[in-house]
Amino acid sequence: AKGDWFVPGGRILKNETLDAAFNRLTLEELGQVYQRGDARLLGVYEHFYTDSVFGDTEQAPNTHYVVLAYQLVLTESELMQLPHNQHGAYRWWPLIEMGIHEQVHANTRAYLTALR
Repeated sequence: AKGDWFVPGGRILKNETLDAAFNRLTLEELGQVYQRGDARLLGVYEHFYTDSVFGDTEQAPNTHYVVLAYQLVLTESELMQLPHNQHGAYRWWPLIEMGIHEQVHANTRAYLTALR
């Protein structure tokens, strides 16, 4: 996903509840803690990658993520205060443009159906 536009997110840690993971990830990715109850569940998605932390050779295992996709509505002032330690840039995409732009990762484009 590096080099492509992707939505904020991350992994759930071992023994971490969904609510705790949501709080931690929103703080890390968006700069403040948001509650999972304030977000709308878009759905469950699967992301498959042919590389992994063990390398990208044929012998290395592939990576399979199960994604719980949520939508948060942020205010303009919250959007202006997004942290830059996790990401080089942020961009607001019109849904139509996001659906056809090659630099928007295919896994991100998959969420569009739930947003319409």
